[in-house]
Amino acid sequence: ATSAANLEWIVREFFEHAPPAGASPFEICSELVASVDPAADMPIYHPFLYGSQQNGKARAGFYGIAGWHTRAHMLRALFEGVVFEHRRHVETLRRAGAMVSQAVLSG
Repeated sequence: ATSAANLEWIVREFFEHAPPAGASPFEICSELVASVDPAADMPIYHPFLYGSQQNGKARAGFYGIAGWHTRAHMLRALFEGVVFEHRRHVETLRRAGAMVSQAVLSG
């Protein structure tokens, strides 16, 4: 699983404990991600909490973390890691002959 499981994990472990009253931790995460400049020097996230189809022993990880990175940077890296993994899936489908013109991610 390279999608919702990653976001659910990071929310459960790092954001769910003290959200402001009535605030959704998922909305807070989305706001934090939106606050990061897309051109920022970003860490990279490999979204393999439970392995991957190619390697069941693959694991998730953040790489390239600097002392100035905030939790907003980490969340954006997580979002981007998931999106790029899905892009890889789409490219695999195209190589196999699937006519994929659009992919929609939600959750």
